[in-house]
Parts: sequence; structure tokens; C-alpha cells
Amino acid sequence: MTFQAFCLAFLCGFYNPAPVQTAYVTYNANFYNQLDYSSQAFSASYQYSAKSIDATAGFLVSENNFELATDFSIYFINLEKFGAGFNGVYHFKTYDNTFNEHDIILGFDIFFKPVKWFKVNVKAGYLRPCSEIITLRKFGNEWICNNSVYLFCRTQFEPVENLNIYLQASNCELFRYMLFSSASFTLGAEYTFNFGLSLKSEVVSRFIDIICLSARYDSTDFRISAGYRW
Repeated sequence: MTFQAFCLAFLCGFYNPAPVQTAYVTYNANFYNQLDYSSQAFSASYQYSAKSIDATAGFLVSENNFELATDFSIYFINLEKFGAGFNGVYHFKTYDNTFNEHDIILGFDIFFKPVKWFKVNVKAGYLRPCSEIITLRKFGNEWICNNSVYLFCRTQFEPVENLNIYLQASNCELFRYMLFSSASFTLGAEYTFNFGLSLKSEVVSRFIDIICLSARYDSTDFRISAGYRW
């Protein structure tokens, strides 16, 4: 009986009769790019948020580049002011028939929400980036893989209803995956109207080898997004 009650409570924790769903289209402009291969990109993404599940999936298109990505978190503890669970990410990138990139992240996701208008989200895990050099396939040594760490921290404020302002630091983004020694810093704001329209803008600055004496500035992105939430 106790086991049945546990299973029922576990399943009910993932059930949400009214999940929040949002679809975005985004324009991205990159300045002073050293590691990026194009200065402009367009992307589309879909976000699903239920009681104990958060998921994002999308694609990005630029001049010679196409990417797919998915990011999901399953919260086994989901209280009003605290939550903890499993986080998984998969990213695929192909560039001009030159190389393919696969990135996998396995880790945990924790959030704190001490008050209604403030939230902190921390993620950490194992990052496995692998690149396939297409021109080396005939030699049988086309794969280059690394082992690294994934870190993510986001603070979110809601000063007024429907307005979110956030600060974020991580070595990975939805369509960009860097090793532990590099980092991107994001400042963003999003406003959602009562009829569902959502407008969002972000500024992202990146630094390479930030934990070393040789740290250097890499690039800055400006993003503008429009979405619909239901």
C-alpha cells in the first residue's frame, strides 16, 4: 500500500492540467566574432513548462551552419521555494560539409525561489563534446572528443507583473558549447502581454580561458525574440 501511494504521488507530481508553452523566433547578430563562423543567425525554439518538467527544443540557421538542440529538466523535488532534479542536453551542429559536432550534457538542476519575484537556478554536470572532421573519414580517425564540466547559474527578477529581468553565466548556451575554462555572460529582459505575445532581448558577451592569466574577450551577441505563450 505504501509503494502504491508513493507511485501515485510520483506520477501526480509530473501531471499539470495547464502547462505553459511558448514558441519563439529569434534574430541573432554577432560582433567581433573569433570562434563563430557567421555574424547573423535565425533560430526558432519551443519551451514546455509543467509542474515537474521543463523542456526546450529548437534549431538555428546561419550562412553555412545548421544546429539542433534540446534541453530538459525533470524535477524529483518540486516545492514552492525549492526544486531539484535531473538535467540533460543534446546538441548537433553541422558546418558547410566540413565537420559535425555532437554535445551531450548529463547533470543536475536546482532552483531556489525564496520570494515570488526572485529565483536562482543552478545547473552542473558532465559535458562530452565530440567533433567529426568529415574530410578525415577515409583515414578512420575523424572523431575528436573531450571531457569537460558544465556550469550554469541564472538569477531572475520580476519587478512588475509579466516582466522578467535575468542575469546568466555559463560555459554553454542552447546553440553554443564551450569547455569549462570559457564563459558567456547574458543580460536579458522579457515582457509577456496578457494576450500571449512575448518580446525578449538579450546581450551576450563571451570570454575564452577566463580562469587563466591568458583570458581574453571573444565576442558579443545581440538577440531579439518574439514569441507567443499559451
